Amino acid sequence: MKYKKILLLMVLLLPVISATNARADVTIPPESLETGNTAFFLCAVNQSQTLEVNLTRNGIGNFEMYLLKQRPMSTNIESSFLVDSDTGDNPSVSYTTSINKIYYVQINLVSSGPDIFTLSSTHNLIRYYLPQIPGFPLELIIVSIMSGFGLVYVLYKRKIKVKHN
Repeated sequence: MKYKKILLLMVLLLPVISATNARADVTIPPESLETGNTAFFLCAVNQSQTLEVNLTRNGIGNFEMYLLKQRPMSTNIESSFLVDSDTGDNPSVSYTTSINKIYYVQINLVSSGPDIFTLSSTHNLIRYYLPQIPGFPLELIIVSIMSGFGLVYVLYKRKIKVKHN
């Protein structure tokens, strides 16, 4: 009976134990971009580790690659977020971190698209999508809720008056 409990515990804990730190190189499957489009990736890098990301293009597209230290909210590059950048045939970026941080890689296809590219990295890259949902209009929500309560209150008062008459 004890062995069944130990086996069950090991099976349950197996997904929690991550093997991504043991991988030396990570390759993202080929991905296609149209001219003017942007792709984002993120990765977590520990202190004193070197993050290297290399892009290999399959066609004649001109790519730009940027390494950002803060989460991008638009496709525009803010110089205060920029850590490293490269443009050319097969751009690559490299940076040795000073703190544990999540870094973002932005890839732009400037011209001669559509084109397919492949990324290779020293760290696990995860596809990141910019939030496209605008914030809720909080004022409108509050006014709507208060109006609803006001309407319910008025209808409730009328119902009470009708019952008393």
